[in-house]
Amino acid sequence: LINFKLDTNPKTNTCGFLYLFKEETNIIHKMSIEKGLQQHQSGRFEAAIKIYQQYLKQHPNDIQALELLGIAFASIAKFSEAVSVLKELIDIDSNRPIIWNNLGLYQSQLGQHENSINSFEHALRLDPEFREAQKNLVTLSLDQSKFDKAKAFFDNAGESLKSDKKLLSLKAKYFRLVEEYEQSINIYQDLLELNPQSVAAKHNLALTLRLSGQPIDALKHYRELERSGVTQFQLFHNIGNALSDIGRFKEAITYFNRALSLNPTYADSHKNLNALLWEANDTERFLDSYKTAIKQYPDDYGLFISYLSTLINAKEYQAVLDAINTSKLSSDNQGQEYYVLAGRAYKGLEKISEAIAVQKKILDFDNLELNSYLEFASTLLEHGDLNQAELIVEKVLAAHPQNQHAWALQGLVWEYTSDNRARQLNDYENLVYEYAIEAPAEFNSIEEFCAQLTLYLDSLHTAARQPLEQTVVGGTQTRGNLFDNQNPLIQALKGQVSDCINDYISKTKKLGLHTLEKRADEFKFSGSWSVKLHDQGFHTSHVHPMGWISSVFYVDLPSIVDDVTKQEGWFKLGEPDIEISNLKTTTKLIKPKVGKLILFPSYMWHKTLPFSSNQARTTVAFDIQSVTPNR
Repeated sequence: LINFKLDTNPKTNTCGFLYLFKEETNIIHKMSIEKGLQQHQSGRFEAAIKIYQQYLKQHPNDIQALELLGIAFASIAKFSEAVSVLKELIDIDSNRPIIWNNLGLYQSQLGQHENSINSFEHALRLDPEFREAQKNLVTLSLDQSKFDKAKAFFDNAGESLKSDKKLLSLKAKYFRLVEEYEQSINIYQDLLELNPQSVAAKHNLALTLRLSGQPIDALKHYRELERSGVTQFQLFHNIGNALSDIGRFKEAITYFNRALSLNPTYADSHKNLNALLWEANDTERFLDSYKTAIKQYPDDYGLFISYLSTLINAKEYQAVLDAINTSKLSSDNQGQEYYVLAGRAYKGLEKISEAIAVQKKILDFDNLELNSYLEFASTLLEHGDLNQAELIVEKVLAAHPQNQHAWALQGLVWEYTSDNRARQLNDYENLVYEYAIEAPAEFNSIEEFCAQLTLYLDSLHTAARQPLEQTVVGGTQTRGNLFDNQNPLIQALKGQVSDCINDYISKTKKLGLHTLEKRADEFKFSGSWSVKLHDQGFHTSHVHPMGWISSVFYVDLPSIVDDVTKQEGWFKLGEPDIEISNLKTTTKLIKPKVGKLILFPSYMWHKTLPFSSNQARTTVAFDIQSVTPNR
């Protein structure tokens, strides 16, 4: 696990969070154990294991010999054997919290995260003040996005937290991950008061500031670290992100390159660097970093998958297949993403049968990933295999009943089979609302407000062309979460649309639709951005997997949208991005108007029609998610 430092050197009493018994016992004085321990301390773990095993044949219930054997196995990454040994140890004595803690560590290394969490919790039931088990439990809970576990711990921790910087840091991380940024920032600031020289606290404070929509403040802290001599790749990567947020692309590109000079296989730096090169229309350098790194590290799976994903987003479908055919990646090192991306390349080339054949291989994997499942279901639909596609979709919805992409695919199956549930799911009359936003108090009209907002949004649209991973064609999109921007115009708009969202939630919950039933009245903005389309610009059809309510607000429009016969630049619902033979979906067209807000379920397919005009078409959009009170 990334956050675990598993040092199994008994000289240091194991370090990180792994502990060895300290109890006085006669056994360590016996010659056989002494020899084993000497081998162990010298790093000759295989030899130590043989000595321990030989000794245990004569003394099968020796607690310390069993624990040493478990640690020796872990030292050579034989975690299955280590787990087996500790389970034997627990059968002999189940009341030692240290054993349960170590068992949890070994299980986590095997990916047995549920078992690992249970082991840490068992250790804490035996000793509620066992700090290392506390840290291990919280660390793993956060890594696995089990925020309720972390919250339960922090709620009950009381005063003990104040004296432990590691636990305070984990609490700050918890608040950051659940997007309660203010509380996270406050804790990091407290940690810096305790230790003003803490690189980790300052770096994490900057990271949280950036995520909360304060990239300029974040950049100040990052620069302080840089001036102090910190040269870690993570710092340069995050400086690149902050510079990207404020539109300083050229500088950001320099910092991503600096990060890659220190860590050439870090996929996120490659991804962000090439996304910027794409938006800057720098065709000469686009993809170069990937190609150079892959030549040096041909077996790095994460790097190769990131490269294929970037090619897919750039619609370089043949290049994906060429890269796969010439790849030196071991066949044993090909995960689900590998076959999903190959399938997407075949689909892009309109070779659906080949796409099905390659994506079928994901079914051979245990623990199928959600996105792999849904991508395969989408390919099956395009191939016309509705029955198998529906089986996959139903399985996903059984486990994830609020998954928006799955509902979008389910709706297509129902449309194709003329199932009446399709009309209920895509009920445009009762689930799509149009609102006329009122002007904030300081403006005479919504037109005046939108004119001012247009000028400010123009300053944020610094890219040369559309983002690499989005549905925009012939335009630009702002970076980061727009509603985190503290500009008064942005915050005024955020306040005005919030009233409409509350009204929408109230009205749609009364319908009793299964996709809306478990949603709380409280909500958060899970994403927000502005799009500026130019002549012939449009949005391809898509859904919003990260929301449950989606939107579009019209800020500035070309006059061509008023032509009701051409319907250029209009908003269209119901037309999917999947070509299914003989599928006729019900659609709805909406005429844009400055000051109009449209709210609709995130699973509904939607697009923007192209338009011909020298005038730009500027919008703000956002996604909404429900928030469980007292999370």
